[in-house]
Amino acid sequence: MEGLKSYQKFVQVYHFVPLDTKVVRKKNDLNGSRKKGYSGKIQVELKTRTLLFIPDTEERVDQDHKGKHPVQKFFSYDGKTPVIPGSSLRGMLRSAYETVTNSCLSVTDIQEKPVRRNSDIYEPGLLQRKDNGTLTLFEAEKIVIIGCDTEYSAGEEVQVQRVNSKDDRVKKGVIVEAYGEQFQDKPIVTAYYLKKNVSRNRAYVFCVSDNAKIVANNLAPRNPAIQGLMDVLISYQELNKEPEAQYKNYSAGLKEFLKYGIGYFPVYYSKAAEKLYLSPACMTKEVYQNSIEKILEKQGEHQPCTDIRRMCPACELFGMVGENITVDEKKEYPNAWAGRLRIQDGFLDAEENADSIYAGEVTLAELAGPKKSCSEFYLQKPQLGKKEVLSWTYDYVLARAKKNSRPQLFENRAPKISGRKFYWHQRTPVTLGDLPLEGIPRTERNCTVNPVKSNVKFEFTVYFQDLSQSQLKQLIWICNISNEADGQGKYGYKLGKGKPLGLGSVELRVKDVQIRTFQKEGKIGYFWEDYQDVFQSDFRKIHWKQPDLEFCQNAMGPFLRLCSFEAIDESETPVIYPCSVEKISKGKRSVPSIKFGNKGYLWGMYNHYKWNWRKCEWENGQVTRRTELLFQEYLHPLSVDNDISLSVNGPSENAGAGFYAYNHYPAAGCILETKVLRGKDDFNNLMVQTLGRYRVTIKVRLDKRSEADNFQVGTKLKVAITSTKYDQKNKKILYEGEIIKAE
Repeated sequence: MEGLKSYQKFVQVYHFVPLDTKVVRKKNDLNGSRKKGYSGKIQVELKTRTLLFIPDTEERVDQDHKGKHPVQKFFSYDGKTPVIPGSSLRGMLRSAYETVTNSCLSVTDIQEKPVRRNSDIYEPGLLQRKDNGTLTLFEAEKIVIIGCDTEYSAGEEVQVQRVNSKDDRVKKGVIVEAYGEQFQDKPIVTAYYLKKNVSRNRAYVFCVSDNAKIVANNLAPRNPAIQGLMDVLISYQELNKEPEAQYKNYSAGLKEFLKYGIGYFPVYYSKAAEKLYLSPACMTKEVYQNSIEKILEKQGEHQPCTDIRRMCPACELFGMVGENITVDEKKEYPNAWAGRLRIQDGFLDAEENADSIYAGEVTLAELAGPKKSCSEFYLQKPQLGKKEVLSWTYDYVLARAKKNSRPQLFENRAPKISGRKFYWHQRTPVTLGDLPLEGIPRTERNCTVNPVKSNVKFEFTVYFQDLSQSQLKQLIWICNISNEADGQGKYGYKLGKGKPLGLGSVELRVKDVQIRTFQKEGKIGYFWEDYQDVFQSDFRKIHWKQPDLEFCQNAMGPFLRLCSFEAIDESETPVIYPCSVEKISKGKRSVPSIKFGNKGYLWGMYNHYKWNWRKCEWENGQVTRRTELLFQEYLHPLSVDNDISLSVNGPSENAGAGFYAYNHYPAAGCILETKVLRGKDDFNNLMVQTLGRYRVTIKVRLDKRSEADNFQVGTKLKVAITSTKYDQKNKKILYEGEIIKAE
């Protein structure tokens, strides 16, 4: 594991600019008229601060390690000269403009409902449809059908006879095909088919239990619980895996039942803070009922603009498209607003040589999508008066009224998102967490790119039309961020692919601003004038504090901090992308894949604490049960100068080696200090023991190259745990590891 850095704190690759107060939307008439203003062009120079990569969209298919083209190419027209698409530049500028003007979050999927895996065991239930279409949820009894050879439709009524079971907790039975046939030992009950487990050749049916209680009544088809069930089914089917195909049958049966169903339909249910959750499985995904749209509406109306009659500053400048508007149920008006900007592609500076600007092939770490379910990052910590908040989601909060009382679930009535997401600038790009650019193995889950080097210049032009003087100044300042009066060359943006890994840092400077004027006297036509001649001022002296710019002052401090190239001292607190490290070979000989984690990755694994009900205390571990979860650290709202670092081992003075110190047992991925307990055996294994108060023995597998090494008893070694296994016979945990570094 050469390349691992030594540090005690690190910085998450992104942070958020907090949302300001209510969005101010200006009124506009339906005919789409706009006031005349200034038109012209802004010439902008873009300089790469780090490696930069923009994928070629036309050849993106098969550009991965599984396809015919294992190396992704930079966007280009001739296949050689790199070009930055105008759409990428537009997105970068709009994101900055939305932030500094307190506009809406235009690219947010407002209908999105965050999804999280939940280890709570759901209870069996049966939905009953009334004549008016509403639903009642009853408690139910689950029966396991052993050796079910027939495939039934979800919700289909079947006749079941119970059979004896050694385990009273598991109710077993057989499906009786001959309806009405009676057996002397046990009666036949009516049940409703749920689904079949093909691999175990068993099926599950639900029947109405004796004296079944009503769980919920008068549920409308569009009730959040019913809609959440449909969302869970969609998420399962999107996986496109064979085991998930069974949910297609379930989904079809549910839709038919909601429209025409009689009798009952099987479903699993669970309650949390008075909210009802439904699922087709007993251990499942949990779809939160608070959508991003609902949250943004309550949080200053920051949801995307949908009506041209009321637009935020960014939508007024960059444009928007919504559904058509019907007025007085007679006339339909188009609900679209053309942007006032046209951004040209970024072309290579004339002085640059296209043959020498590429950095060569670089393999990146696997890049995952945003995890909005990570509420300790994406949501602000709720306030529940004097209650101690332990963890929180989009729907509920885990808290306790007193210090030593049991944690309880409370409804999260007003969740707030953390803000607008930006990535920190990094001086040295990395591709695998702690590891530098070179030596990253190619897998089916990552990609190899050919980026542009740092210090390469591009130029592009922003054409504008009918802007007010304030809008023009705002736009110039956005495009001239790297020439900001308070620190020239200090600020910049992120662009392209690999932003969490340190790629894509760019500087922007305005080279020239031309105003287009129309002359009627003499020679009629359009003419270009310098900005200085029109306004008798230098555009380079435009400052964000000027009142006429109408910038959101509360957002400027955090925004500039995120734009600063000097915001983080990486020698003390590096910016880390949490990811696993996969080692697939040693020398020329392949060995089994061994997975580790960098310190950012391990932090994500062990930042969650669980509540031990037997000991009535918190302990470290991977737990996702609602009532057993504590966040050790979370992202505090960003200010101008607050501490944004995360502790490698957590804030507790007893954290020590993270998971190991709290639970007394190390987990896969932990890197521990050990000493040799016994030398190599005949199978080339080495036994080592951890240092410290809680000692465990680890078996280290050595390769043939290590035969010459002299591992004497007492030699100190740094060992990474690669796997753990519980020995049922001897009632103990077996550990295997790999040597990271020897003294």
